[in-house]
Parts: sequence; C-alpha cells; structure tokens
Amino acid sequence: MHRAAYQGLDEAGIGRGQQHLLRKDIRGDAIHWLDHESAAQRRYLDAMSELQQALNHALFLGLFEYEAHFAHYPPGAFLSASSG
Repeated sequence: MHRAAYQGLDEAGIGRGQQHLLRKDIRGDAIHWLDHESAAQRRYLDAMSELQQALNHALFLGLFEYEAHFAHYPPGAFLSASSG
C-alpha cells in the first residue's frame, strides 16, 4: 500500500517503539493520528476534551490523556482480536 493511495494515511502496525511491526495477518488498516492539524480535527479533539472532563467529574475518573486516529479498512482488511 502506498501512503498517497489513502491521502496521508500510514500502514497500521502492532506494538510500540522498537517493538512496532507491520503484520498484515493481524492488522490491515491504514491510519492517521489526529494532531490538531486541521480545523475539523481541532473541533473534534476539543469536544473529546470536554467529554473527558465531564466524565472525570461525573464518574470520579482520572483520565489525563486522549488519543484518536482516522482508520481506513480497504475491502478484505481486518483487525484481529489477538492484536490488542
């Protein structure tokens, strides 16, 4: 898959850091982490921040971080239950 084919999305992998692997037998999507680079992303992340604060207050939680990404699953792609 070429990044340009999915308008800036990267092949999704499993693991973190030096443990990160591309495993098509486990995960076949392409992703882009939300990073406030567009007005739409800023609005969405701001709304999620408000939700996080409301949940913390209402449910006495300690949620301090929130991450989100766009994902595209082409036909036949999947995320195996064993990946997470």
